[in-house]
Amino acid sequence: MELFTQPYFALFVIICIGFIIGNIKIAGVSLDISAIIFVALFFGHHGVVIPPIIGTLGLILFIYTIGMQAGPGFFDSFRKQGRALMVLTTIVIVSASLITFIAFYYTGIEMPVAIGLLTGALTSTPGLAAAIDATDSPLISIGYGIAYPFGVIGVILFVRLYPKITRANVKAAEDEYEKESHSGFPDILSRTFQVDNEAILNKSIKELKIRSMTGAVISRILHEGESVIPAPAAS
Repeated sequence: MELFTQPYFALFVIICIGFIIGNIKIAGVSLDISAIIFVALFFGHHGVVIPPIIGTLGLILFIYTIGMQAGPGFFDSFRKQGRALMVLTTIVIVSASLITFIAFYYTGIEMPVAIGLLTGALTSTPGLAAAIDATDSPLISIGYGIAYPFGVIGVILFVRLYPKITRANVKAAEDEYEKESHSGFPDILSRTFQVDNEAILNKSIKELKIRSMTGAVISRILHEGESVIPAPAAS
């Protein structure tokens, strides 16, 4: 058991076990990478401690990954359904905050625990980090750990049951979304041309107005056996 006192070894073991458990499907439902937090809760209960820098780095990578995944379609979705998404998001946040305040006021739980319950129920890891930085209270993590499993399971059940309740065709909706997204971003075609027209000699790409006339972007020029990348000013 001494190996588990080594934080980096413990981190590796927690992630591996979490991935294994997350890939187990029961009735077609799996926890996926969310299983890692359940494993982490178990190890944390038995005294395994991870350096704070790992938590900070993990949060940075988490936010970075979400941004990279959502970035390509973020502005397009916001432009098409921005108002509806903002209203729905506001309703979710306000209702969750109101319920948390009622629970804090009438049950007598401590405020840091209530904040942790809020971030955990919403599965908001960035919210957890912000709350910890603002209060520096370990009780927030406890509240988060209590609520997070229920938040994850609730989301999984909702995602699985909602299409059945509404009788929505998820596959058709995915195909329609892909079609709409694809229409705004046509396929990139790569072509190689040999230019023999002497009329373009000693003229820059900018002077030829190739991009404005054809929409094409010249990425490489091969001349006298040397391949060069056009300078920004030339295009």
